[in-house]
Amino acid sequence: MLATKNGHYQCVTSLIAAHAHIDLITKMGYTALMLASQHGYDQSITLLISAQAYVNLSTDMGTALTFASRFGHDKCVSLLIEAHADVNTPDTMPALVYASMNGHDSCLRQLLEAHANIDMTYQNGKTALMYAIQNAHEKCLTLLIEAHADINVTDTQGKMALMYATEKGHDACVTLIIKQHADVNTTDTRGKTASMYACENGHTACLTMLMDAHADVHGTNKQGKTALMFASERGHDECITLLIEAHADVNMTDKHGRSALMYASSAYGNVECVTLLIEQHVDVNMTDTMGKTSSMYASENGHAASLTILMDAHAYVHGRNKHGITAVMFASKRGHDACVTLLIKQHADVNVKDKRGVTALMYASKNGHVECVTLLIKQRVDGNVTDKGGYTALMVASQNGHDECVTLLIEQHVDVNVTNKKGKTALMYASSKNGAIECVRLLIKQHVDVNVTDKHGKTALMYASQNGHDASATLLIEQHADVNAKDKLGRTALMYASTHGRDHCVTVLLKQHADVNLFDKSGSTALIHASDNGHIESITLLLEQHADVNVTNKKGNTALYYACDRGSYMYESVILLLEQHADVTVMNIEGRTALHGASLWGCDKHLTLLISAHADVNIQGDPYGYTSLMFASWWSRPACVTILMEAHADVDMTDEKGKTALMYASQYGCDECVTLLTKQHVDVNVSDKNGMTALMYSSSNYGSIECVRLLLKQHADVNVSDNKGKTPLMYASQSRHNASVTLLIEQHADVNVLDKNGKSALM
Repeated sequence: MLATKNGHYQCVTSLIAAHAHIDLITKMGYTALMLASQHGYDQSITLLISAQAYVNLSTDMGTALTFASRFGHDKCVSLLIEAHADVNTPDTMPALVYASMNGHDSCLRQLLEAHANIDMTYQNGKTALMYAIQNAHEKCLTLLIEAHADINVTDTQGKMALMYATEKGHDACVTLIIKQHADVNTTDTRGKTASMYACENGHTACLTMLMDAHADVHGTNKQGKTALMFASERGHDECITLLIEAHADVNMTDKHGRSALMYASSAYGNVECVTLLIEQHVDVNMTDTMGKTSSMYASENGHAASLTILMDAHAYVHGRNKHGITAVMFASKRGHDACVTLLIKQHADVNVKDKRGVTALMYASKNGHVECVTLLIKQRVDGNVTDKGGYTALMVASQNGHDECVTLLIEQHVDVNVTNKKGKTALMYASSKNGAIECVRLLIKQHVDVNVTDKHGKTALMYASQNGHDASATLLIEQHADVNAKDKLGRTALMYASTHGRDHCVTVLLKQHADVNLFDKSGSTALIHASDNGHIESITLLLEQHADVNVTNKKGNTALYYACDRGSYMYESVILLLEQHADVTVMNIEGRTALHGASLWGCDKHLTLLISAHADVNIQGDPYGYTSLMFASWWSRPACVTILMEAHADVDMTDEKGKTALMYASQYGCDECVTLLTKQHVDVNVSDKNGMTALMYSSSNYGSIECVRLLLKQHADVNVSDNKGKTPLMYASQSRHNASVTLLIEQHADVNVLDKNGKSALM
């Protein structure tokens, strides 16, 4: 194939003479004949055909003929057709389509003469004719038309060749298609016509030809849009002129109630389009289904020139949409100061509120549009007005960190201490926002109350601490913010910083003598919160300030318990807490110790530390009587089982149900744990309060064949029965553990024994 790919004719001759396998397929899906066809090596093709190469061999890459057609090697196409290559093989893409797509008219002619299926389709149902048109290959198009290609056939999207031609603006192709009496009013699956495609893309010449062929300019797509709307939306004024001359209805609306003027006033805001439509006496005050006018669309999109023309045509600028939003609000929200200026000159009401109580000033302030805020302030807008949530312009500017807007509003003497319905002030919002340090500084200069609380009792310092804004926290403390204030949950700024791992804020608060041992209503301290949420650095900082490591919350949990209960990544924290003499024997209200938590989560390193600190490995404080060894066995933690047994954990202890660690390991299929436990000479035949043994558990739902095998090696009784009279074999049969059934029978399990309901394993 290397010889073929590189056109080495003499090498190909020698290889064929040496009986090389000529139809071998590469991993990429090529044959020697395909490679020769791809690169146009006609001499090699002749040799391969003479050597009986299979010309119709097809792979995912196609056939030799598709390669020759794709790359325009007409001589190769001729040789392959003479060798009876199938011109209609349904490959990844037919040869005819390739030739048409790439403009290889000579190849196309040969394929047509060989009776290639002219209307064969490829992806999305597209034909060779469509591909030729899409790429403006006129010669190919002419050949296809002369061969009677169906010009009105549509693809899977309902698009016909004419639509592709008008969409791309291929005038010559449009001319050829129309001459063949193509249906100019056919619609695709979305209801679009060729005229709409022409208007959408501004192809005036195509539109002219379509109209001369009696295209319907009033037709609508499935959304109710007309060709005029498409032209208006994209700013194609020449198309609009043609449509108006054809008496297109300028006041028609789509399913959303939008007119051509609204489209012209929005996206592109083409002044010529707006002018042309207004000259046709279009209704400038028409509203869509949401109550928006053309003036609102122009204002929203910042088209000041279009807005001027609309206002000159007596557009009403005081109207509101269904949400109560006016043109000046739309302009202010988007920061279009030129539009705001025009609307103010038309005496637009700058103090009006929308249905949420929001004003133009609030919209501008929220989005940081300084110029718009300046213009509105000059109109003496009320800066203290609130929306339905009690928010002011100052609050939303502070919330979003727009310090220039905050400055302008403060200069207007707005109330910096006003609270919204949540009880929050502008300072609280500024303190919550990342990067709003300048807003905090500006508000503090106005002697704002730094210790005011919201409905949850939270202060600005708490918000700054919770969100990790240490610079803001520093400023607030300098203004005498109370570092030990508590909210309604009893939490302090230090607790919030510790809960969220805001180490820099923890540092700032501790330097200002924040009390590390205060507790909230749940009894938790900052240290407990830091441990509960796994923030190692915060734990370190708090311990350095002598945080009480043994205080318990209302659940009875200590910082050490949470550190052990949160996983292995808290290893360093456990070390720190133990170095500070954390009590390893403390039990929570459920009777669990830190050792229980570490065993449950498989934190073997934690276990080693706790045992070194004299943790009791056999304690059964849990209400169900679970030991650490049971937890480790239950949750398949073999490393923990090893450590606990080395510390002399009692393998024979039972819980409230009489179950042992071995039973839990067997029940949940931890064969490693079973192996470890049986090495300690544990009694494998002991039964719990239900009369069940480890072998029964391993034969049941979650058990495993390996556990069964291990227990049998330890001489587990295969015929023992529980309180219901059921044997291990019955449990294995009930749970469909075929392998366990076989193994138990091999160990002489009684297959005919009956339980207390008179049922056997077979039943």
